[in-house]
Amino acid sequence: MPDWTLSDIVKGTGGIFSRGIERPIQGFSIDSRTIKPNEVFIAIKGDRVDGHDFIHKAVQSGAAAVISERYPGDEPHSSDPPWIKVNDALKAMQSLALFHRERHPAKFIGVTGSNGKTTTKEMLLHIFSAVSQTWATSGNFNNHIGLPLGIIRIPLSTQTAIIEMGMNHAGEIRFLASIAKPDAALITNVGPAHIGLLGSLKNIALAKAEILEDLSPQGYAVLNGDDTFYSTMREKTQSRIVTFGLSEGNDFSGSDIRMSPRNIRLLVNHSGKKVALTLNLLGKHNALNAMASIAMFVSMGYSLEKAVETMESFQPVGARMEAHEIDGMRVILDCYNANPASMKQAVEFLAICEGRKIAVLGDMKELGDESEELHRKLGETVAASIPNQLITVGGHAQEIAQGAILHGMKPECVHCCSTTIEAARVLADLMSKGDTLLLKASRGMHFEAIVKELWPKLVCDLH
Repeated sequence: MPDWTLSDIVKGTGGIFSRGIERPIQGFSIDSRTIKPNEVFIAIKGDRVDGHDFIHKAVQSGAAAVISERYPGDEPHSSDPPWIKVNDALKAMQSLALFHRERHPAKFIGVTGSNGKTTTKEMLLHIFSAVSQTWATSGNFNNHIGLPLGIIRIPLSTQTAIIEMGMNHAGEIRFLASIAKPDAALITNVGPAHIGLLGSLKNIALAKAEILEDLSPQGYAVLNGDDTFYSTMREKTQSRIVTFGLSEGNDFSGSDIRMSPRNIRLLVNHSGKKVALTLNLLGKHNALNAMASIAMFVSMGYSLEKAVETMESFQPVGARMEAHEIDGMRVILDCYNANPASMKQAVEFLAICEGRKIAVLGDMKELGDESEELHRKLGETVAASIPNQLITVGGHAQEIAQGAILHGMKPECVHCCSTTIEAARVLADLMSKGDTLLLKASRGMHFEAIVKELWPKLVCDLH
């Protein structure tokens, strides 16, 4: 039996079926540029583009059906695919996702957090794939559009579904969780990402904790037991709580952590067992991401040994502490996103690397009134980590430069740039064989432009 029929879609959206020739349904798309034959086209109105303007293009590409608020020429031609008329295409897609979730047999695991949620989601996908048919949201499909689109794409044969949830405002994760209905949830940590929009770290913790509110008492909440807001989060759920962290009191704790420029080694401790783990990843924060993933895996009924064995073959997610050897230099790309905590972790990792160290750091977004102070404080971390050269990009990042100089970095080693192209030119003059380079900024700074300018063949994957 196919996963989807036309009657399923009509029922799930609450739409009205118009005429058209029914075709097999093999997926869903909201982009007429990439739609494949026999996918259903959902005409979403975006801030800049209205999918209704591209219905004909989707039909010409072989769409199996169209879900939209209107149709060019009022009705499909007799040779067109079926049209399901809805009042609001986005809400219809969200309703369709809920319909699919409620009939789906898989165990759903929700993932959120200020730092590391995408890497942790990919770790969960990696280890659960060793024991079950597993699916995970892709790219940045973690908001009110991407999450429901992802859910309706999950095959009914899936046994474990990993759902990443992002947020900028209070209430967003609650809404996403009302669609995804996770059986278990994981919060990596609470940090100052989006503090300019939410006002305080406690508000961020409460917003993240929305993922826990409707977990059943038989579900699992995997929480960072070392997090300042652990107690705040645990109060929001009646489910079974599993903790991870570096402290001995956690259900899963990491000890004897040894970072090198190439990997991380640690002991994973659980229920009296100590199992050695080597991660092919960079930075101490990835040890915590691995601990979180292992805690979820074991809580769901699998062995600690299997978790560790499988985790050792995990590879870095694109543009997240991703290292490349280029022209005798080591280039570390961490261009997907940035906030004060992840910036600090990246800079501290640079301190243990080999050769001359060059940090290229850009603006951190959405920090509000605390932006100047947080950027300048990062400059203090840079100075303490003693990189040989610092290049900053953007207006806010000038405060990183000022903070670094204030705390002892030589002014002649600090270079403030307004654009990525200017930064690429400065970096080209500074770098030499044997150097280690770190490139990190919020995604909106488009650091992939630096990569493209200096190393055209190197892919900077920001998905």
